[in-house]
Amino acid sequence: MRIENHGPEYDKSIRLDVTSDLDEARRNAPAAAKREVRDQASFSEQARLLSQAHAALDEVPEVREARVAALQAEIEGGTYKVPVEALTRHLISKVA
Repeated sequence: MRIENHGPEYDKSIRLDVTSDLDEARRNAPAAAKREVRDQASFSEQARLLSQAHAALDEVPEVREARVAALQAEIEGGTYKVPVEALTRHLISKVA
């Protein structure tokens, strides 16, 4: 394999030739080909439903404010009872 270095002026002349060829091709192109082509995308029904589901979820608050307020009131009032069985199941599931 032989690599020749013709210098930066040689590179510029190649680029000019390619550019002028492209310009000539554009001038000679039919009118239909000269129109601007735009990208298009279409979405499936499943994608539309998924988008609607995401929008609906965005409307629901992450924190159930009413539940949090009720728990805070129970804790402050001293009436909150720890659900021992549920807590035990949860801890065992994390260990096992």
